[in-house]
Amino acid sequence: MRIRRICSTLEKYDLHSKRMAADFRERGYPNHTIEKAREKNANTPRNDLLTYKVNTANERIPFIITHNPKNPPLRQWLQAKMPILHNSSRMQAAIPHIPIVGEQKCISLRNIIMPSSLPTPPVPDEERGCFPCLGGCIICREHLVLTNQFTSAQTRETFNIRNNFNCNSNNIIYLLFCQKCSISQYIGETKCSLKQRFYQHRSSISTNTGTLVARHFNQTGHSIRDMRCLIIEEVFGNTHKHRLLREDFWITKLNTLTPYGLNAIRNFQ
Repeated sequence: MRIRRICSTLEKYDLHSKRMAADFRERGYPNHTIEKAREKNANTPRNDLLTYKVNTANERIPFIITHNPKNPPLRQWLQAKMPILHNSSRMQAAIPHIPIVGEQKCISLRNIIMPSSLPTPPVPDEERGCFPCLGGCIICREHLVLTNQFTSAQTRETFNIRNNFNCNSNNIIYLLFCQKCSISQYIGETKCSLKQRFYQHRSSISTNTGTLVARHFNQTGHSIRDMRCLIIEEVFGNTHKHRLLREDFWITKLNTLTPYGLNAIRNFQ
């Protein structure tokens, strides 16, 4: 079909589709399947293939579950129980059609043993920690703590930083704290660089958006100049879920939930 779209004449289509057919035969595709596809697209007007097709809206609600051989027969259950739901006019308005049941892939042993992303090689001890960037930005000059370890203000437990970080490092877990109130610590996660995330914190403090961090640094006797930051970990796995899991881990480990720290209470996964 793609060749039919590209080729302006049937002669060119015939030439190039034969070349592709030979490649498919080499890969073991059945000849009758290949020829059926060639004939179908040869008989389809090229203008029809070039016409943009608008997808029709589907009003059915998707119901996604994780695949498991022991999953119940949800499709049959939903089909059997829909008449009961539709006895209620409110339920019929909310769910007018049978939901589409889909299954997402579960984590397999292969995912655990052979992940698609590999951890970075170990960093020598002398190169571990937070360091200033080559540009010497305001974050590095005034806010970044140049260190190779950090301590929980509540438990007094000390942890080592295992990688080499600067303000341009991304996909990380970071620690914010107030230099005037050393017990006021905050754990955050970000896909972007620490520099970009720190500017977002600066903006929320300037506009006093109501977050615990913004409220703390807007207190009398406090200012943005009192905020310090450092990176504590690079997240293995470049997804929001991975970062949230590590953020939850360090919030618990350092005990930074309010009222002991500046992390707001939320529903942990």
